[in-house]
Amino acid sequence: MKTDNIIRIGEHHEALKILYEREINRSIFFHLDFHIDIAYVNDREYEHIINELQCGKEVIEISEEIWYENKKKNGLHCGNFIYFAIKLGMIKYFIWVMPDEERSYEDVFYHVIQEVGGIAYKDVTNFKRSKDYIAGEIFSVNFIVTTLSKVETVLNMFINENVVLDIDIDILFNVYNKLPYLDTKIFYQSVYNIYKRAELIIICDSVKSGHTPAKYSYIKDYLYELMKNGEWLEYEKIEKSYWQAIHEKQVNTALDLADSELEKALLIVNSMLLVEEEEKQVILNKIENNFLKALLVYKDNDVAEQYFEMAAKEHTDTRFWEYYLEYLLKNKKYTKAEKVMRHCKIVETWRMNFYKGICEYNKKKYKEALEYFERSADMNQINVNIIKYKILCYQKIGLIDKYNENMKCLSVIQNMIHS
Repeated sequence: MKTDNIIRIGEHHEALKILYEREINRSIFFHLDFHIDIAYVNDREYEHIINELQCGKEVIEISEEIWYENKKKNGLHCGNFIYFAIKLGMIKYFIWVMPDEERSYEDVFYHVIQEVGGIAYKDVTNFKRSKDYIAGEIFSVNFIVTTLSKVETVLNMFINENVVLDIDIDILFNVYNKLPYLDTKIFYQSVYNIYKRAELIIICDSVKSGHTPAKYSYIKDYLYELMKNGEWLEYEKIEKSYWQAIHEKQVNTALDLADSELEKALLIVNSMLLVEEEEKQVILNKIENNFLKALLVYKDNDVAEQYFEMAAKEHTDTRFWEYYLEYLLKNKKYTKAEKVMRHCKIVETWRMNFYKGICEYNKKKYKEALEYFERSADMNQINVNIIKYKILCYQKIGLIDKYNENMKCLSVIQNMIHS
């Protein structure tokens, strides 16, 4: 492959301009990423961004602060650039390759169709599920969702087709992933399999947006060098040296980032969750940030709660409160969760509304609970669990029509998923 067909970028939205300039058309698009990056964009905003592209202007990414504060997914950003690419006809098959982790196929399927504009289930056709992937068609958009270890199976479905390989290295490090994907041998092998067939490769590090630790941005350059020089037979050797480097750096990196860049620090801490208990204690003794300590001992209820309580005096960060509340609710500490929600002052999120709904439901205040669940759903982050709670509320309140409507909706998803 020519090296000018292997392109390195910082943030993922930059890929749209590359695809546009290369005149990519009806490609088989392999998207290796922890996120789907296909959020809906309204027509007005879509036309504005496309006009900027056509005029040769540098399209500026909307900031995450504006995105979250306004609770909108308008403007170009790392979470929606693929929506633009699909509407422009650049993608014939969109193949989202996720880490190999346990994830509900119901949630994944619902997430796909919800992100593509909140369309109805009846609009999904040709739905198929196999042991290696789920697939379907939404209007003219063909999608497949699979995992890294199943890439070769999916790749073999597209012989003599134009393949684009799109990699975000946050697939290896992500703050929202409780147990990060660690099998780098499968990662490198999967990338190599697609690399051999790809006409264009884009590698993104997502450091600026906080999805990848800054000190590991070198992975982007490492992949580039591997592809340019064709040294893929060395990936087992690479795997060993790569994780050795992480092991040597992880504590200092977490300490460096803990105070000023909490989200990035979480990425590093998540990669430490599988260390031996004895080593974990050494790390705990070196870390001053109580939130990071709580995450490290998350499964040890009593110890984790102590760290969370101490961290609550130090943090105003939204993600901290969401983690804390998730911990309390998983351990059925509803009264304490309510107390925390009354005292924490954070931006309203879908998770916060969902958690408030659970607390109200536990108190048998079903109308109040339903209000929170519906508010959570309205923020374009609805998932199967929210549907299930809404169904329970409708049943308790006696809203039979709503109950039947949502049961039918849930049944359609489950039948499609398990057929």
